[in-house]
Amino acid sequence: MNVSQDDLIAFYHPKIDNRKPEIIKVEYITESLEELIDGIQIEELLNERLKSKEITLPVVYQYHSKGVRHASQGRQYWFKDGLKCELLNFGNQSWQKGKFRINLKVEMEFIPDKVESEDSTEDEKSHDNSSPLDEIRRSMQ
Repeated sequence: MNVSQDDLIAFYHPKIDNRKPEIIKVEYITESLEELIDGIQIEELLNERLKSKEITLPVVYQYHSKGVRHASQGRQYWFKDGLKCELLNFGNQSWQKGKFRINLKVEMEFIPDKVESEDSTEDEKSHDNSSPLDEIRRSMQ
């Protein structure tokens, strides 16, 4: 089940049952992941990994005056503008000219617990349905 950026998630401590949940908006997780990815020179890591396989792609880098590579230039090619290329499509068995670009997509999902069987007693059902979030839900109505 996909989650929306506006959804709230209540995370429970894995070993302490009576601890209050940490409630956060899905959007904050997405923003944090984007900041993390922006902070990593992922294009440099990709180029190094390909180089270790003896693959060198024609990615142009700009250099600072101190001779240090400017990472955003490589990022521009890999993740924004794309690299000129030709693709051999085995379905058509022909080469097609175009650009290759990487589109990283983070998809978050919610996996609900299994639905309770009808064999449960009413007491168990009422106990399982209570949640620390009930108070928050009531206040939002």
